[in-house]
Amino acid sequence: MEPVKTNDMITYLPAQPEHMEGIARLHALSWQTHYRGIFYDDYLDHQVIEDRMEVWKRRFENPSRDQYVVLALDDLLLCGFGCVFLNHSSQYGALLDNLHVHPEWQGKGIGKALMKNCCDWVARQDPQSKLYLWVLEENRTARVFYKALGGSEVEKIEEHNPGGGTSEILRIIWEKAALLAN
Repeated sequence: MEPVKTNDMITYLPAQPEHMEGIARLHALSWQTHYRGIFYDDYLDHQVIEDRMEVWKRRFENPSRDQYVVLALDDLLLCGFGCVFLNHSSQYGALLDNLHVHPEWQGKGIGKALMKNCCDWVARQDPQSKLYLWVLEENRTARVFYKALGGSEVEKIEEHNPGGGTSEILRIIWEKAALLAN
C-alpha cells in the first residue's frame, strides 16, 4: 500500500519492523494516559514499556499473514497506529486489537482515519468480514468514539489486567468492516 497523505499533513502507511520500538512506546504511553486508575500504578510506572516491547517484538519477528499494522505520521513523528487481525473469530470476524493516538494529536480525526484504514485493509481481504474489538468498560471516551462510528456493545466479560487485577471489558462489533472503510 502506498502512503496516503491527508489535508492535515498526516501520512498513513503500513508499519515496518523498524517502527517496532516507537509503536511499543506509544502503546505504553497510551495505556499510562488512559488506563491510570484501571491498571495498577506499579505496572503502568515500571512494567508497561517492557511488556509492550515484548508484545510488539513478537508481532514483528513472527508476523501473522492476517496481521496489518498502520501508522499515522506527522512528518516523521509517530502520532498513532492501528493493528487488526483478519479472520480472528468465526463469529465476529476481524479483530481491531489496537488503536492508539498520541495524546497531543487526539481530537484531530487521526483515530477515525486509522480505523478507516484498518477497515479498508480488512474489506480488501474479505469484503464480507465483520469487525470487533474489546474496550475497557471504564474507558468511556473510547466507548463514545466507537459508538459514534456505529459500533454496538454486545458482550461484557471480566478479564485479567496485565500487571494484576481484573477489569470488565466490552466487545464492540460492526456487522461489516467495509461500511467503516467508506
